[in-house]
Amino acid sequence: MQDIHKKRTILAAFLIAAVLALLLFLVGLDVWKSQKEAAFAHSGLSMGTVVTAQLYGPRGENASAALFSAFDTLERERISWRVESSEIAKINASSGSAVPISEQTASYLRRAAEVSERSGGALDCTVGALTKLWDIGGERARVPSPGEIAAALQTVGWQQVSLEARQAKIKSGQALDLGAIGKGIACDEAKRILDDTHPHLSGAVISVGGSLLRWGSRPGGGDWKVGVRDPRGKT
Repeated sequence: MQDIHKKRTILAAFLIAAVLALLLFLVGLDVWKSQKEAAFAHSGLSMGTVVTAQLYGPRGENASAALFSAFDTLERERISWRVESSEIAKINASSGSAVPISEQTASYLRRAAEVSERSGGALDCTVGALTKLWDIGGERARVPSPGEIAAALQTVGWQQVSLEARQAKIKSGQALDLGAIGKGIACDEAKRILDDTHPHLSGAVISVGGSLLRWGSRPGGGDWKVGVRDPRGKT
C-alpha cells in the first residue's frame, strides 16, 4: 500500500509539474507573440520632410533610431545639394572638374542615368540650376523670370554627367538635384538596414515624405494595404 501511495504521489507531482510547465510555455508564447507583433511608431523630420516609422517586433525603438540616423547621414554626407558636406554639393561646387565620390553615391547616379535614358529624359537630375532659381523651402524663395529659366535650361542634360573610377564630373555651370529620387533612396537604405541588422523584427512600414517601404510580414497575416488619394478627386 505504501508503494502504491508513493507512486500516486510521484505521479501527481509529475502531473502538476507538467501542467505548470505547459502554463509557463503558453504564457511565454503569448508574451513572445505580443512582443513580435507590438508596434513601435515614431515620426520626425529628416531629409527636409516628415518621416514616419512603424516597426513590429522587439527593440523597435533601437531600429527606429538606426533608421533616422542613417537618413540624416544620407542627407549630410551624400545626396543633399544644400548641405555643403555632401558629395552631391561638392560635385556642384566643382562643376567642370572631377570629384571623388563613394560607391554608394556613384550607384545613385548610375541608377538616375539609367532611368533618365529609359524615360527619354522625363527624369533628369541635372535640373539643379533650375531648382536653385526658385529656392523652394530656402531663405530666398521667389518666382524667376522667363529669361532666367531659359538660361538655366541650357545647363540641363543628364548625358553630360561623367562617372569614371568612382569620380563624378558635370559640365561647367551644371548642377545636380536628386530630390526626385532621394526619398526612394532613403527607403532602399532602410530596407538594407532592416535586412542586415534587425532580423528580430517581423515587419515595418517606413514613409519618407510619401515614398513608402513595406518590409516583412503584416501583423495578423494578409497583404499590406496602402491607400492612395485620387489626384482627380474632390478631397
